[in-house]
Amino acid sequence: MASLSELPAEEKVRLYAGFLRQARGGETVVFGSADLASGVAARAVAEAERVRAEAGEPALGLTVAEEPGRFLGGLVLRRGLIEDNLTFEMLTRQSRESLEAYAAGLLEK
Repeated sequence: MASLSELPAEEKVRLYAGFLRQARGGETVVFGSADLASGVAARAVAEAERVRAEAGEPALGLTVAEEPGRFLGGLVLRRGLIEDNLTFEMLTRQSRESLEAYAAGLLEK
């Protein structure tokens, strides 16, 4: 996970802008403290909006939460009571489970 959180700022901006493609519009986006402080959060939202505008799509109207999340990297999309957890911690956990299941299937053959 350290390697993900240590990505260069420009790579994080592109990665997070890609994550924001899942947004439906009007969400509050929660970033970790390092990404808020470095400006990565604001740049990622701006990049996501720029890509949408170039594609002729309406603006997402995202709000960056002032309070940082308690995670190393990634983001959380929050709309009312619904949250999409796209933090590095969650993505790593999900990948591990998929890889374990794949490996178990190979061992059974």
